[in-house]
Amino acid sequence: MPISEAARADLYTGLSEVLGRERAETLMAYLPTFDPIDVATKTDVAELRAALEARMDGLRQEMEARFQQMEARFQEMEARFQEMEARFGVVDERFELMGGRFDLVDQRLDDMARHFESIDGHLFALGRRIDRLYYILVTGVFAIIAAMAGLSAFGG
Repeated sequence: MPISEAARADLYTGLSEVLGRERAETLMAYLPTFDPIDVATKTDVAELRAALEARMDGLRQEMEARFQQMEARFQEMEARFQEMEARFGVVDERFELMGGRFDLVDQRLDDMARHFESIDGHLFALGRRIDRLYYILVTGVFAIIAAMAGLSAFGG
């Protein structure tokens, strides 16, 4: 049964009257200020320790299981990353092939441009020849017309 503060004060007063104030304070210092029933025994401490150890073991096992799950997930992610890396490797190879094809197309376009330049030069030369032939033809036609006009002027 807990001792109230009033009961402690009454005990101190009685002890002071019988033993004196200094001895009463010394004796009161040895009396607990709490209910002795609240004091844990060695058995209580041992039981608490066993319960805590069991709980800690359970937590360790749960943490280990979760760490294993996380490790499995990390391995799955690693496998996926490797798969993606392999796919990117295939894509890179395709881009390299496409780059080679574009180089060939560029080369063909350059060849065609040179060919068109050559054709353009030939057409220009042909145009100049046609212009000369046209000049010669027109001059010839005018010469024939002038000659025919001259012949008809002379009585012909």
